[in-house]
Amino acid sequence: MNTRADSVVGPATVAIVGSGFSGTMVAVHLARQGPNSPRVLLFERDERLARGVAYGTSSPEHLLNVPARLMSAFPDEPDHFLNWLRDRDPAVQPGAFVSRRVYGDYLDDLLRDAARRAGSKLVAIRAEIVDVIDEALGSFSLVASQGTRFQADAVVVAVGNPGPQDPIPVPDRARATRSYIGNPWVDDPFLGLKADDPILLIGSGLTAIDLLVEAESRKTVGTITAISRHGLLPQPHAPAAAIPIPTLRTAARPTMRDMLRNVRLAVKQTEREGGDWRSVIDALRPELQPLWKSLDDREKGRFLRHVAAFWDVHRHRVAPQIHEIVQRARREGRFSVVAGRIRTVLDDGPDGVKIVMNRRGSSTCETLRARRVINCTGPSRGLHSGFPSLLTALCNRGLARPDPIGLGFLAGEKGCLIGLKVPNGQRIFTLGPVLKGQLWESTAVRELRQQAADLARHVALAVSPQPGKTLPQPRWEPLARPSRAV
Repeated sequence: MNTRADSVVGPATVAIVGSGFSGTMVAVHLARQGPNSPRVLLFERDERLARGVAYGTSSPEHLLNVPARLMSAFPDEPDHFLNWLRDRDPAVQPGAFVSRRVYGDYLDDLLRDAARRAGSKLVAIRAEIVDVIDEALGSFSLVASQGTRFQADAVVVAVGNPGPQDPIPVPDRARATRSYIGNPWVDDPFLGLKADDPILLIGSGLTAIDLLVEAESRKTVGTITAISRHGLLPQPHAPAAAIPIPTLRTAARPTMRDMLRNVRLAVKQTEREGGDWRSVIDALRPELQPLWKSLDDREKGRFLRHVAAFWDVHRHRVAPQIHEIVQRARREGRFSVVAGRIRTVLDDGPDGVKIVMNRRGSSTCETLRARRVINCTGPSRGLHSGFPSLLTALCNRGLARPDPIGLGFLAGEKGCLIGLKVPNGQRIFTLGPVLKGQLWESTAVRELRQQAADLARHVALAVSPQPGKTLPQPRWEPLARPSRAV
C-alpha cells in the first residue's frame, strides 16, 4: 500500500458556471458519482437555481413545447419526468404539455436531491463569474463580478442561450421611457400599459408567442402586431406516426440545396402515404447533428440566411392549446403578423414610438405607431453582445475561441473548450447553446440531457487523482454575499 503523504488527497473541486438545465444536470450527475464524487461549486447570478430563462417564468400559461413523455432529464430514464408528475397528479397523460414553471420545479427537486446525496460537497453560490484564470499550479481562479476569487480544478461553462440583441438602432429616450423593451425576460414587458395601448413585437417566433399568450391571459393590453422578415409563426404539434429516418446525404460533399430537396421528397412521399410532415421532421432528429457537421461553413451560412427561419417554425413547434390561443386572437382581431423589414425606430414622444418598415416584396416605406415595441427576436446569433462577458474573457486569455460561423465557441469531442493555448490539461468544459455552431441541435432537452450525462463522466475522470499526483486543495476567499447549500 502506498503511504506517501502526497497520495492522500481530498476530492477535487469542479466549478459550474450557470444553473439552468445544463449546469443543474451536470451537478446532479456529478453528485451521483458516489463517495468519490468531486466537490461542486454551482454559480448562479440570479436568485433562483435550476431555472434559467426557459423555466424561470412565473406564468402558468407558458407551456413546454414538448409533451411530458419526452421531457425526462435523464437519457437512460425516459419516464422520469412523467413519473415525477404522476407522483403529484396521477391523472397526467404522457402527451400532456405542462407548464414550464412546473418543469423548473422538477429541476429544482432534482438539484435538492443531489444536494442530499452530496452533503457539503455541493454548494450553490450566488455570484456572476466574469473571468477564469489558469494558474501555474494546475488549478483555475474564477473571478466574480464583485472581485471575489474561487479556486477549482475544472470549470464547466453552462451559460445557456445568448441574450437577445437589438435588431436595429434604438433611440435612448425610447429605452428610458420603456417605449422600447430590448429583453422581455428582464422585467415585466407589459408594465405601465393601458388596455387600449397598441404593442408591436419584433419577431414572430416562440418569444413572441409567449408574450401574446401572457397578454391574452391578462386582457389588459391593446392590439398586438408582430413583424418578422417572413411573417412565419411556429407550427403546432399534432399526432404523427414514427417513420424510418429519411436519407438526406446523397453526395460525398452535400449541399444545403441537396438536403432540402431530399426533405421535400420525403415529406411528399409521407403525405402520399397518408402521413404528416411532422413525422419527417421528427425522424430526422437523431441525424441532425451528423448532417450539420457534414456541411462546410459556406453551406452552413446559406442555411442560416435562407432556410433557418422556415426550419425553426417546423422544428420548434408549440402545444396545440397555445396554437389555438394564437389563432383565436387573430380571428378576433387582437393579433396580426406582418412580413417585412424594419428600417428605423423613431421616438414619438408621449405616444411611444414609430416604426418605419417595408412589407416583404415592397420598396414602399410605411409607418406604424405603437405605445411599446418589444424585441422578440430571441437568442442572438452573433458573438458581439449576446453571450456573457465570461466567454469574452476566456477568448482574451486564449482559453476559448469562436466557431467559424459565429454561432458559439469551439470545443472538442468531450466538451473541452478550444483556445489558442491548452488550459491545464483541457479542463475547461462547455455544453449546450455554446456549441450550436458545431452541432446546430444543441438547445433542447433531448440533446442537453445526453450532453450533461456525458460531460459529467468526462469531468469526473479529468479531475480524478492519478497515482503519484496531487491535485491542489480547493480554496476560496470569503464571499461578499453568503453562499448557500442547495
